[in-house]
Amino acid sequence: MKFNLLRFYGIVVIVTTFLFFSIYLLEYFTGNGDGIWYDFDVLKLAFKVLLSESFVLIFLYGVKNFESWFSNALLSLFTIIITFVLVEFTLGQLIKMNASKVQPVSPKPILERPDHSQCIVLDDTLGYKAKVNWHLRWQPSKESRVLNFSTDTLSRRIIPTNDSLKSGINKYALFLGCSYTYGDGVSDDETMPYFFEQKAQHYLAQNYGFMGYSLLQSLAIFQHRNLRKEIKEPEGFAVYTYINDQIDRVIPASRWIELMKGRFPNLIHQSMTTDGIFLKKHHVLYDFTHWVGNTNIAQYFRIGYPKNHNDTHYQLVVDVLKKTKAEYKSQFKNDNFYIIIFPGSHLEPTMKTMFDRSGIKYFDYSKLLDLEKNYLPFDSAHPKGEVYKLVMDKFYSDLEMEKILM
Repeated sequence: MKFNLLRFYGIVVIVTTFLFFSIYLLEYFTGNGDGIWYDFDVLKLAFKVLLSESFVLIFLYGVKNFESWFSNALLSLFTIIITFVLVEFTLGQLIKMNASKVQPVSPKPILERPDHSQCIVLDDTLGYKAKVNWHLRWQPSKESRVLNFSTDTLSRRIIPTNDSLKSGINKYALFLGCSYTYGDGVSDDETMPYFFEQKAQHYLAQNYGFMGYSLLQSLAIFQHRNLRKEIKEPEGFAVYTYINDQIDRVIPASRWIELMKGRFPNLIHQSMTTDGIFLKKHHVLYDFTHWVGNTNIAQYFRIGYPKNHNDTHYQLVVDVLKKTKAEYKSQFKNDNFYIIIFPGSHLEPTMKTMFDRSGIKYFDYSKLLDLEKNYLPFDSAHPKGEVYKLVMDKFYSDLEMEKILM
């Protein structure tokens, strides 16, 4: 009996479909009905298996029945795939060998971070945000003091201030930015907005920063919310805390796409507007980036996009800043939008020139102190509260000197 490839493929597809359908029903009736069976997404895995089977069919059928140029193309593709698999395997073994040569170091105990794990909720505009009305008391170690974390009804970090000092205040100070603005790893009374209020008691500060945020979140906040309705005080200013890592966050770099799982605002470059989140708008690009980033080839040769920052990336950051200022001005009817260049974030000369030409007032504190010596004892990426106080002391002094404070 002559072998019929198409008939055989049809039988394979039917068997595969029946198998996955059975697993899906089993999970539905015995599990929680989310389609996840032993950590496998049944429908997603079924799609990948059927797609692979289709590829094998096209390859075999094409080699056997199509013209020689098409058969040769399929064979070339097959050769590339086999070569890729062999290179992946070889580099995987090299990675393991190199890891085994490293002197074993006693691993530090992993510090559970409830201030990270308990405060985040997903959001279709910002990617994610802080829980509303969230409170946590946490002591990182027996030697450290208890830290307090609190948010209000608008997901903003609460700034503990004596209520009697707030009465009669008619000026606002909006703080925008990432975890440095939010105060990752420090208590409510150690954040920059808190220290600013202590110096400028005629201002009411509001903290719109959060962990992992970038200029894209700040832009999205203005474009999808009316902050003017959230702020009662008629006069004031907004300030954005800039660190160099935000260049990758705005591009976005491949390592940032993978690290944040694509959960950040999607930027439409032509109009400088945000529309949904990157993961949902570019799911194919996200899947490709995630796949490439997890290959042995990418890990061994440290492949990622971009390899280096260039003027186009710097200009994009400045353009997003300008658009954010324009959105702020549209809502608050003033030009009082400033940038703080945080310690340790030295600007490249070309980027500094772009900042100078942008028309945005900025305060360069990149050399104010050695940030490497002032990280939290349990976190090697975020500053101690004393750093935030020093930055706000300098910021307040500069605002006074330039007669910006009203």
